[in-house]
Amino acid sequence: MDIKDVIFKEYDIRGVYPEDLTDGEAELIGKAFGSYLRHKGEEKAIVGMDNRKSSPSLQKKIIKGLRSTGITVVDIGTVVTPIFYYSTIDFGISAGVMVTASHNPAQYNGFKIQYGGGTIYGEALQELKEMAKSGNFETGEGGYESRSPVSDYIKMITEKIHLGKRKLKVVVDAGNGTDGMFVPQILEKLGCAVVP
Repeated sequence: MDIKDVIFKEYDIRGVYPEDLTDGEAELIGKAFGSYLRHKGEEKAIVGMDNRKSSPSLQKKIIKGLRSTGITVVDIGTVVTPIFYYSTIDFGISAGVMVTASHNPAQYNGFKIQYGGGTIYGEALQELKEMAKSGNFETGEGGYESRSPVSDYIKMITEKIHLGKRKLKVVVDAGNGTDGMFVPQILEKLGCAVVP
């Protein structure tokens, strides 16, 4: 299967689903990233996703691709990108894929690729594209774990932020964004009266 150049941007992989970015391409990207990680001596990768309708399908294929190269996947489920990044520190795993198209409209989706404390971008992302096109992948039987970083993330936020004695009343309009699953809960833990 061929993979489209247009989905490889400077800082992420992104396109309209399923016209530009397909499930098949997601699996190839998983195989390429898994092979990239194996070449670096890595054994695990975290995978998270946002709440777009296409995210579960793309996440399933990314996981399948990663595991086929011998990478064990730690599935953190539906999270916002900061929780995904935090999980790499919290769990001590330097690699991961976040299924998201960030601020783009709902018909888009894609991947943020994390390795070694930062997001893969530029030349490294182009290298990943060439690996995906080559079809020359590592093989193996990677494991699967399901683990949530959410409670640790909320604990970290509430330990660092103190809003003072005056109780704040906060109205939260999360729209349909993934943050609606977390922001009200975090604000309540910070002592705010929250009106969703």
